[in-house]
Amino acid sequence: MKKFLFILLASVSLMVSGCLEIEEGIKLNDDGSGTMEIKTDMGEIMSMLSMMGGDKGEKINKDTVIGYKSFLDTAQSLTAKEKDLLRNAEWRIKMNSDDGVFFMTLSAPFKNPGEVNQILDVLKKWDNADMMGEAMKGLIPGGQDSSGGMGLGMEGMGGGNKSTGDMTKDYFKTSWKNGKLSKKLDTEKYKKIGEDESLNSFKQMGAMAQGAGDILEQITVVSKFVLPRPAKKVEGKNVKLSDDKKTVTISCPVSEIYTAPKNFEYEIEY
Repeated sequence: MKKFLFILLASVSLMVSGCLEIEEGIKLNDDGSGTMEIKTDMGEIMSMLSMMGGDKGEKINKDTVIGYKSFLDTAQSLTAKEKDLLRNAEWRIKMNSDDGVFFMTLSAPFKNPGEVNQILDVLKKWDNADMMGEAMKGLIPGGQDSSGGMGLGMEGMGGGNKSTGDMTKDYFKTSWKNGKLSKKLDTEKYKKIGEDESLNSFKQMGAMAQGAGDILEQITVVSKFVLPRPAKKVEGKNVKLSDDKKTVTISCPVSEIYTAPKNFEYEIEY
């Protein structure tokens, strides 16, 4: 029910604002280390939640950072190596009801590019409901439960499912090494895309909401790589290279996972 309500609010948000952008940023250093950052803008949802707060006129103005470190000791489902991957990861949650601001940003350092997928896999595996409940506590009008009384199921944002960042990533094989980054369609996994509950929920919500159209067309996933040196080779239909050849951006509406999945592919050498 919580997951359904979150999808419903997101769908209404898309009908109002016309778009939702999820930006995945990777900043690389010369030695292959770097920082991953996934940022989701849910400002329209914040506006709706403020209105749903009732006649109390409750206001929200919060800018908080929640680190994973203090929650790892009780994460019994994680190995010592998996805990180390999340040791310095953190969520930043910025909300302002007056301005309609609601940003959620996950950041995590890594020692080499290959650790990025490992970090995302751990987040998918670990149902960190306690952490996200603490992060959201008191931030949303209502205050009746750990997510502020709205039952948004924020435990899905970075734990226990694949809601963190790009909802299409399970259908691709990525190879990230210092000097070369690539993403290719996994044809075997792609055969089962019709069984994807998250994607199907958004499609069904669009069909149910008159005039909403295809909700997935209005959700854009942006992957941005900041390289330590100019790119030597860049390939991919939706790939854009900055003038200094150090920033590569790939932007795709999620709907293209059904119509043109190879548009998500890229190959970068630097």
